[in-house]
Amino acid sequence: MELASLDLRTSKSRIGNYYAMKYTDFNKDFGEYIDKVVMEARFKDAKINSDDIAYFAPELKNLKRNIEISGNYLGTVADFTTTNLSCRIGNNTKLYGTLSMKGLPDINTTKIGLTKSVVTTNYNDLLSFIPVLKDIKDPNLAELGNIIYRGNFNGTIRNFVTSGVFSTALGGLTTDISL
Repeated sequence: MELASLDLRTSKSRIGNYYAMKYTDFNKDFGEYIDKVVMEARFKDAKINSDDIAYFAPELKNLKRNIEISGNYLGTVADFTTTNLSCRIGNNTKLYGTLSMKGLPDINTTKIGLTKSVVTTNYNDLLSFIPVLKDIKDPNLAELGNIIYRGNFNGTIRNFVTSGVFSTALGGLTTDISL
């Protein structure tokens, strides 16, 4: 099933321009969509509201964010790679690189790979994602200014290896961390 000139719109989102679902048998494969249906997508300047994602992933219902995304997606829900990924969420948070994930929908055991990445953010955006940061008074995290990370991430959200360079208004840090 191919949507070669996709222009999908909801009241809050707009996605385009290419999307295809590859399967052998509609009835059998769509019954096991997460593992069987291979999706191929090429998104360019898509604008997605988290409310629309929450329809499929209710755990995101409180995110309340607009996401701008471009990139090339190939794989199933459970095992995919997105190349040329460009993502913006919040006022100043951006992510570039190649993202692969294997193991969804269980995010706690999903293997995540982020390579050739650049992630930028700042204190105000971090507060909107992690509100408990406002309770940290010392050190003054706002003084970090823009935070830029260039590097790689491999593992799960609780057990990972990351190597790269952090840059802030206060200085930089080269890391090779296993947590």
